[in-house]
Amino acid sequence: MKKLLLALAFLFACPASASTIAEGAIVKTADNTDVYIIKYNAGNQYKRLVLNPQVFQSYGHLKWENLLTVSQSELDSFVNSDLVRVDGYADIYQLVSEGDVGGKYQITSTVGYDLNSVYTINSVDFGNYEEKGVRGAKENSVADVYTGSYDQGNYIYGAAMNLAWNEMAENIVHETPKFYTQDPAALDFISKFNFAPFTKKDLDEESYYIKSGFGQETITTINQESKQKFPTKSFPDLDFALAPEDFISYAYFLKEVEYLEPFTTDDIIFNGEQVKGFFAETTAQKDNIQILNYTDRDHFLVKIKLKDNSDEIFLAKGMDMDNPAYAVGQINEDNKEGLTSLGRDDVFSMPEVHLDYSRTYDELVGLSFQNGDVAGYSIGAMFENIKFDIDNKGARVENEAGIIGTTSMPVEPVERKFIVLDKPFWVVMKRTDSQNPYFILGVNNSSLLEEATE
Repeated sequence: MKKLLLALAFLFACPASASTIAEGAIVKTADNTDVYIIKYNAGNQYKRLVLNPQVFQSYGHLKWENLLTVSQSELDSFVNSDLVRVDGYADIYQLVSEGDVGGKYQITSTVGYDLNSVYTINSVDFGNYEEKGVRGAKENSVADVYTGSYDQGNYIYGAAMNLAWNEMAENIVHETPKFYTQDPAALDFISKFNFAPFTKKDLDEESYYIKSGFGQETITTINQESKQKFPTKSFPDLDFALAPEDFISYAYFLKEVEYLEPFTTDDIIFNGEQVKGFFAETTAQKDNIQILNYTDRDHFLVKIKLKDNSDEIFLAKGMDMDNPAYAVGQINEDNKEGLTSLGRDDVFSMPEVHLDYSRTYDELVGLSFQNGDVAGYSIGAMFENIKFDIDNKGARVENEAGIIGTTSMPVEPVERKFIVLDKPFWVVMKRTDSQNPYFILGVNNSSLLEEATE
């Protein structure tokens, strides 16, 4: 087979330059039989190896007489792609060539992979690769498993949608949800939801409510039961109109924590603006702040002592504000026994934060399920609401999320320490016995802060 490919490649190859190589072109170099298919996507240029003549001939649009010869440097300017999916399916595989045959690994987590490089292939091509197993997130990649988004420049993540997704997978779809899509953004969301580390085990049962079911009666039940369990729930009742065959998967959680010792209120400076805040004035207040890591006033990681130590709240400054996974990783690494508190001359201050945020997952709305139990269904709506407040006494986070499936159209001395949060910082909340946070907030500007009083 390799000899046949060699003969055909040298017989038909025509010279070409990188500037004339079009999308879908087939190329090789003068001294190598390997044939590649060219792809352009998101400003990048890729090449994928054609495994053997049988694969080549299975694509009716590929013609040997169209094979182009390029220089090695021109070929090297295209990034090798080994990621594929079969036409009509969403599962992504990584291919490994071994002569005229090859192996394929199903990717169970797309973290660390370039989804813009994925090629769509036919069943003949796919069948020339032997099943080798599965692979997860790419090694040495910082696994950003969070599905947060930005509002006015501030990063926001709440775990309610993870709970709603898991409920849908367990009690509606009855397996890992799969969808018909080739969109990289959608595939990234699907992978993160399907393989998210956060589950309801990362919350105490008293703090959440989860429900799924079909028809309008499920909406009525959710509105009634969630209010009964959480009388202070501030989100309004769901007002979706479901057909009897439509389903909803819903999750809500509420966390309210108090510091061991309240702080003193005062105006502070954040990013050069004067805003409402609070600070540690007394010895008891300074003892509230436990130090996980301190480099200088612009690089530190601390947590605040709470009356109920079954939850924890951390504050991180000086870390990459576009990488929540790194901040969480540092917390889990540095959160050890025997942490020291602030000393008498050390300083702590931070702004009050008030968040009221809603989002929809437009990347996933309208996608059709591949799963048999929900054949003919698509995501009709996918919504989330988050409220968060932190002041001198404590913090409160409230988060709800829902997924609606429909068969119709979408629904609508000792160095003095300065723990001064006067520049962008992270707020992370989680259970003490869990490494997976239920809330993350990256405060990048003053849009969530309250103007100082004169």
